[in-house]
Amino acid sequence: MAGQIKKAGYNQEDLVDLLRRMRNTAQSAAGTLPNLAPATNTDNLKTLNATIATVDGVQVHIAAVDPLIVTDGQGLVNTAADQSTVVLVQTNSAGTVSLKQGPVVAGHANDTIASVPVPVPDAGVAVIGFILIKGTAHTWGTTALTAGMLFDGDPYLRPSINKAGYGQVGLES
Repeated sequence: MAGQIKKAGYNQEDLVDLLRRMRNTAQSAAGTLPNLAPATNTDNLKTLNATIATVDGVQVHIAAVDPLIVTDGQGLVNTAADQSTVVLVQTNSAGTVSLKQGPVVAGHANDTIASVPVPVPDAGVAVIGFILIKGTAHTWGTTALTAGMLFDGDPYLRPSINKAGYGQVGLES
């Protein structure tokens, strides 16, 4: 029987969420982060390394493929010149990679540290990494992704997150 973590007591929900995220992780086969990168068709994503994700105790092996996922047709909302958004790159226990976008917000164009709402990952997934569109026009499926927009790992496991409905994450660019 698998152990169950229950949410009980004052502020236990955040602790339980953190423990679940630490259990559901993704890393490269070499034990480093997956290294998200622009795919050959640069509006899509690839990983530079094979990735091993652990989702609810199940290991999932994802080959280094080009593309890992096609951004067009995923229902992502485009951004205008002074808008920002965060998109999670996540995988489930079957190895299906999906994208989940947070809200598009105004501003943050000139920030060196962004404060953009981060979506809560879906249940039963490991976050491979995320895309940060910071104060720039971006059309999914058309605009090229650059290395500076791509980050490895779960933003909720970074120390600068402030979870309040949507988290606020501080990312160094």
